[in-house]
Amino acid sequence: MMETTRPSEKVISAILNCVCPECGGPISLEVNEFRCHGLCGKDWRPFWDRVLSEPKHKTTGRASN
Repeated sequence: MMETTRPSEKVISAILNCVCPECGGPISLEVNEFRCHGLCGKDWRPFWDRVLSEPKHKTTGRASN
């Protein structure tokens, strides 16, 4: 079975829900920082900025002629 959700989408969802995808700790959503206040202490801001700067690919689900 193929997974339909990309890993980055799972990370984005976790960040938006204020849960660290790495350790499950709470994430502080400060203006310039998405820092985990759990065990890992990771700053997710660089990941967030990278995802937002990626070009969006539109797919229609149909083959083009």
